[in-house]
Amino acid sequence: MYRIACSEVWGGNEETNSEVCTGTLTASLYSRGADGGDGGDVYYFSVCDEDKLSRIAIADVAGHGKAVSDAGRWLYDSMSEQKNCLDGCAVLTDLNNEIRDHKHQAIATAEVVGYYKATSRLYFSYAGHPPSLIKRRGESAWNPIAIQKPSVKKNIPLGVFDDAAFDEESIPAESGDLLFLYTDGVIEAPGKDGKQLGLKRLLSMLEDIPSDDPRKLKDAVLERLLEDSGEKIGHDDVTLLTVRIN
Repeated sequence: MYRIACSEVWGGNEETNSEVCTGTLTASLYSRGADGGDGGDVYYFSVCDEDKLSRIAIADVAGHGKAVSDAGRWLYDSMSEQKNCLDGCAVLTDLNNEIRDHKHQAIATAEVVGYYKATSRLYFSYAGHPPSLIKRRGESAWNPIAIQKPSVKKNIPLGVFDDAAFDEESIPAESGDLLFLYTDGVIEAPGKDGKQLGLKRLLSMLEDIPSDDPRKLKDAVLERLLEDSGEKIGHDDVTLLTVRIN
């Protein structure tokens, strides 16, 4: 298990099936490229200097090679610089500025989610990315975590507009709540019937899995995806992350 302590940042775009924990979160991560190796999905965790703010960022970068390595480096730098700041959308703004300043052709979707122990609140911000999901402790239903009062054009991917702005909102969260983060390779996974999984079926799948253990939940979702697709997931890069608030 990767243990991320105060002032640390960890992540990358390598294929992984890992357990990760901070002082406030316990997570289980799966990421795999469409060709079976490193892919276009980038993931990072950071912890603030006082171990009160844990943050997760996931980006789905168009293309491979340099486009992904550049995005990964910029995301790492931004997570490092912003690790003590509650403003998670600053990470997205930094990434968008890097794409603009380097005249990068890659377009990416991304999300940033942080949990601040001092206020027991979950902060979230999106750039063209599908919403995280939450299950409250003691409940069975999973629900999307959506921006309720957007002040800017809704959910624009990185690299579309030079001066793009991003919203951040927060909701209360407590010990035992579960989160599910993912890239669109999960909801676009084709079944044996040729139909994509979709958000509705993903929610139903999660609600059919009783475990509150992040690793067991992740493994069960992967098993269901493999069963549904005919024992192969190679249509796209796939990243999924299950998280329990400590």
